[in-house]
Amino acid sequence: VVSVQVQLTQFARFQQRMLGAFAGHFAADANLAFSCVGVTALPREALVQMDIMIARPEGARLGSVTK
Repeated sequence: VVSVQVQLTQFARFQQRMLGAFAGHFAADANLAFSCVGVTALPREALVQMDIMIARPEGARLGSVTK
């Protein structure tokens, strides 16, 4: 994972939960970009939207990367 961008429509209500979830999935020293911002609205009345960018290791083919 290279970056995670999170948009919350109820920032005050969900920010701490989002930060806790993030900390539970990524190491504190993970080298990735993270942002969590409040927005006035999202499509389909969603409360949360996440954009995650993932990079393949050099030389890896689609379907060949495993955890």
